Amino acid sequence: YMELGGNDAAILLADANLDDDAVKRLRFGVLRAAGQVCSAIKRIYVHESRYEEVVGKLTKEFSRIRVGNGIQPDVEMGPLNNKSQYDYVNSLIKRAADAGAHVITGGIQIDPESWEQGYFIAPTIITGVEQTSEIVRAEQFGPVIPILPFSDVDEVVRLANDSEFGLRASVWTEDEALAVKLADRLEAGAVFHNNHTVFQDLHLDFPGLKESGLSRETRHCGLEYFADSYGLAN
Repeated sequence: YMELGGNDAAILLADANLDDDAVKRLRFGVLRAAGQVCSAIKRIYVHESRYEEVVGKLTKEFSRIRVGNGIQPDVEMGPLNNKSQYDYVNSLIKRAADAGAHVITGGIQIDPESWEQGYFIAPTIITGVEQTSEIVRAEQFGPVIPILPFSDVDEVVRLANDSEFGLRASVWTEDEALAVKLADRLEAGAVFHNNHTVFQDLHLDFPGLKESGLSRETRHCGLEYFADSYGLAN
């Protein structure tokens, strides 16, 4: 089994519920472990009719995140793991800004005096980018998220699938039947509905497609991977 990272897309359709709980789930899907999760949301596609609303609500939500040393009380997001990744994520943000993107930073520094002593990056939203932008195509693995508008379902399926990765995706809509149909069209090992997290039941399969992995793991799939075929028939 090999798991090789991801560039997970979250798709917010025109009828998506964007109440406070939904926005918190969206934020958690992006910023869990400061974005250092293979199956975190790495890019968000929003129907053009809701684009400004989503950017505004997520900006407000990011502004509330308390960033600092994880052993301090009330800290909600810690630093990046190492200097190499810290430099890489900062370079992605800088190159996006240099190319004309709009960079929105938020968060609350718990201890501003010690900010430079750790690999802290404020929660960051990037707008004004294209599908071909580096910040959209790369697995940033940090607390930064590009948000792009789309006009119709066929377009967003094409954009979401336009990646070498295929680990996870999510569809945010009140139409469950449509979410299932879209899930069948998305090139991802698993697709969440109105959430983007990890499976609560860790016995479930953890597949990846394309450059996001080979084979399967956990429970029966994991056992079968190490079994001879004749043994499975008995």
